[in-house]
Amino acid sequence: MNTGILAIFDRETKYGHLPKVLLENDGYYALQWQHLQHLYNQLCSSKDIRNIYVALSDDREFNAMAYANGKDEFVAINAGMAYVIPLFMQDILGRREAFPDIGEADKEAPSESPVDPQIIFTAGRASTWNPGVDWSPRCQQPISESRFRVASLLSMFAWDFISAHEFAHISRCHIEFLSTQHQSFRGLRTISEYETYEISEFASSLLDVAEADADVTGARVHSGGLIQNDLEFFSEFCGVEFSSWQDIAYLWNVALQLLFQLMAMRDQEGVLKVNRSHPHPDVRMFLVAEHSAEIWRRVLPSKEYVVSAERANSDVTDLINNGILWGSAARNSNTYPLQVKAKIYDLFEKHMNATQLLYTLSNERSRRLLADF
Repeated sequence: MNTGILAIFDRETKYGHLPKVLLENDGYYALQWQHLQHLYNQLCSSKDIRNIYVALSDDREFNAMAYANGKDEFVAINAGMAYVIPLFMQDILGRREAFPDIGEADKEAPSESPVDPQIIFTAGRASTWNPGVDWSPRCQQPISESRFRVASLLSMFAWDFISAHEFAHISRCHIEFLSTQHQSFRGLRTISEYETYEISEFASSLLDVAEADADVTGARVHSGGLIQNDLEFFSEFCGVEFSSWQDIAYLWNVALQLLFQLMAMRDQEGVLKVNRSHPHPDVRMFLVAEHSAEIWRRVLPSKEYVVSAERANSDVTDLINNGILWGSAARNSNTYPLQVKAKIYDLFEKHMNATQLLYTLSNERSRRLLADF
């Protein structure tokens, strides 16, 4: 790798890149790094994704970022997420009350306590982190092999969605979109650090559009890639016989529901609060499920997809009702349902209005890439 590119990556990320020795010798890092590389290699066949420097950053915090420096483009996934996501999924599937229809739930131990906040809240360098030594959250593990494998599949779905979301920030030209629409973003490079800037209410709405577009694009790309496989692939991966695409659509929705629920458990801001760095996770999940329906209709009837999505939402809600997960602060408001509904409609309209400009910018970027190729 060009040392100049690496220097830019290290400068723009909080702690720089994760040392290679950890990528090669730590099972969690190595596995998720392989997933990230695989997704990137698949996307490289597209004219929109090419020559992006992708790496795990030496950071435990639950975050990822996409940014540009001139013609150089970068995606950084915090290494800590390589532990947080799979341990979170394993912890959930290790509880008898969670998703009783998946695998052999009766083999699992009853839930002893809510998810340990240690799993969700962590910070600092990943390279100085010793999970199991100085970081030992209470975590239930699936006893059932099939449920452990399903937890691994859910982890892969969540990790790949996050990665696709970051790639979408680049391919959909969100930095250019923001800078052409509002002077607050002139010269701003880093997608994930908008909250460090003083921004107006108008600029905040543009951030919402960019994040919603990255969610929708990432979800459509990810689900579109999944349906290129056959059911036998997923059956072999999990050791469970999947008889229809409805089963896979359900697990995909479960993975994303849990991922956004994880974000909601960290979220302390109101749905309509100005200057949020991202829309509320409940709003984001609704838009993802809605916009992905078209992709899933290629392999199963629309009604079956809706049933899968609603079943996933119900099963994740049961985790909250059973005291396994907790909700975001915004859900305590009496007007929360109305706020979510208002934000969804508002974001739908703003996203639709921005679609043509995003397509134009993306096509211009593609032409530049082809000219340089």
